[in-house]
Amino acid sequence: MMDLSRAISAGEKGRATARERNHMRILTAAVFVLASAVPAFAGTQKVPQQHATIQAAVDAAADGDSIVVSGGPYHENVVIAGKTGLKLIGKKATWDGNVNGVVGSCLSGSTTGMTIQGFRFRSGDETIDLTGDGITIQKCVFRASWDRCVVVTGNGFKFLKNTVKNVYDGVSVESDDAVFEKNTFRGSEHRHIYVWGARAAVRKNKFSRCDDEAVYVEGDDAMLSQNSVRNCDDYGLYVEGIDATFERNSMGSSYGGIYLNGSSSTITGNTCHATHHRGIEVDGNDNLIEGNEVSSTYYDNYSIYGDRNQILGNSASDAVDDYGIIAAGDEVVIEGNTVARTEWCGIFLDGTGAIVRGNSVTDTWRDDGIEVYGGLPGAIVEDNDVSNTRYSGIYVDSSGATVSGNTTTDCGYHYDGGFYIDGSDNELDSNTATGSGYCGFRICGSNTTLTDCVAVDSGINGFLIEDSGCSLDGCSSRGSDGQGLFNDAANTTVTDSVFLGNALDLASSFVFTGGIGGIDFLTGGEAQAALYFFYPD
Repeated sequence: MMDLSRAISAGEKGRATARERNHMRILTAAVFVLASAVPAFAGTQKVPQQHATIQAAVDAAADGDSIVVSGGPYHENVVIAGKTGLKLIGKKATWDGNVNGVVGSCLSGSTTGMTIQGFRFRSGDETIDLTGDGITIQKCVFRASWDRCVVVTGNGFKFLKNTVKNVYDGVSVESDDAVFEKNTFRGSEHRHIYVWGARAAVRKNKFSRCDDEAVYVEGDDAMLSQNSVRNCDDYGLYVEGIDATFERNSMGSSYGGIYLNGSSSTITGNTCHATHHRGIEVDGNDNLIEGNEVSSTYYDNYSIYGDRNQILGNSASDAVDDYGIIAAGDEVVIEGNTVARTEWCGIFLDGTGAIVRGNSVTDTWRDDGIEVYGGLPGAIVEDNDVSNTRYSGIYVDSSGATVSGNTTTDCGYHYDGGFYIDGSDNELDSNTATGSGYCGFRICGSNTTLTDCVAVDSGINGFLIEDSGCSLDGCSSRGSDGQGLFNDAANTTVTDSVFLGNALDLASSFVFTGGIGGIDFLTGGEAQAALYFFYPD
């Protein structure tokens, strides 16, 4: 008779064996799945230890392999076709595209996810010419290419920590999401970088000596940040596309600084010095230009064309033969900028509905400090401080403008003076003109109202009225060398105003609302009349 305990033990062993077999089948299946999903372990191909040439190593490599190349020089035109994830690593290796006197590409063909690192390339005709996504070139040196040193077509391209010297042309890529970071470019007969594609990122690179733009990007959402550009014969940074960002770049001694042909972009915190053309030039709408410093340009410091652009808190100085800030477009805002030492206007604006507010302008050698043109709705020109201009401190040729809270000092030393208004239906409120060369306020537009405006120490007239229907309320003039008020227009109305000047002289053509008692005429000096009224035809 069978021992019951032994029978139970045998049954348990049978069940345990069955479980183990089942577990083994599951484990075997899992290993098969993993083996199918992941390629075999990457190998390493070595040149010259295992292969005499780079081409032989590329041909022998499997997807994901590393090819380590030492020594050289290797005079080869290597072609790659269809391999994925190769790592081509140079160990003090020199690669020359000149093979038996014929210059070709060092490396060309198609690949995906390839990394090229650590080579010294020279004498290539399009030194690297590849097609495929995810290509990275890093820590390489390129010299003396006969054409573009790198040409890549494929998304996700990266160019990192490379040095490019004395080439015919730089790096040209057709790629979305391309990245150029911490590279040094020096000496190119054309551009250093040319990108076609969206979301290009160009960061922390150094560029010098090129015959075209240092960086040219054609695509939306570009980011150009913390680059240094020197001695280029065209613009340093040039972008055609919307939603671009330029920030904290430094440019100098080039033809131009930044050029943007696009809208909805941001240009902030950049510096530009000593350019032959313009410092920052924009052609597009809804852009923000803020906190930049531009100096010593031959033409405009800032040239901004388009509607609803905002030009805020910038510094402009030493525009040798042009404007500090020139803007054309509707609803433009120019606010909080500092402009000094320009040949022509400090700020020039042509457009409707603009705001020019809180700017400081000094030393315009041949023109006005602030010059505004436009129709309805009129501009708002307020709280600006202008000094030492050849012509008017503030010139407005616009209808329906509001000019308030501004001060001018020592303006119009050659002609004109503090404020020159040449448009109809404008309002001037609480402005002060001191030391004007000609007039404190010259009004050549009809139906202009002046409220609480002050002229001090004008060279000739405190106020000169040359068009009809104007009114002065609460205004004052003192210390004028000529008349405190010179009226050469019909239907001028003056109320509650004080004019300190020379001997009193009245004429019948003047209209006083509230009677003569509404004006306080104080006399002093002997040379000329405090008030002069010319009866118009």
